[in-house]
Amino acid sequence: MRLRPRLHCLREVDSMSYDELYREVESFYRALHAPGQDCVTDGADLTVAADGRRGAFTATVFMDLASAPATRIAGVNLESGELTVRAAGAGNDRLPHFSPDGRLAFLSDRDQCGNFQLFVADPVSGDARACPPVDGVIESLAWSPDG
Repeated sequence: MRLRPRLHCLREVDSMSYDELYREVESFYRALHAPGQDCVTDGADLTVAADGRRGAFTATVFMDLASAPATRIAGVNLESGELTVRAAGAGNDRLPHFSPDGRLAFLSDRDQCGNFQLFVADPVSGDARACPPVDGVIESLAWSPDG
């Protein structure tokens, strides 16, 4: 979908009512961010698996326009380009990193808002499990070379 915002000259904006202008801006943001449709609108923290066939990144997804967007882990098949967004329920997921043997670690605050802890996803099923919690918040992660 290609977005074409309607441009107004200053005279037109002055003559528009607040409600008309608000509806137009809201319509633009709905088209851009597709709230509630699990549409990825931004990506960060790209990581690639050792086999070079899979990638993962932190995806931004708008649930609605009234709330801050959520972050999810998105996976991409680098051969086909297929994109999948990992379901997370409550909270945010971020900073994915593949291990040398293909597991995917990431940080999530799904158990307590703002308290990011380590989760590891199985490479075959995709099921994520929480690692034992640590005191405080984990801000980054890295695998050792032997996984």
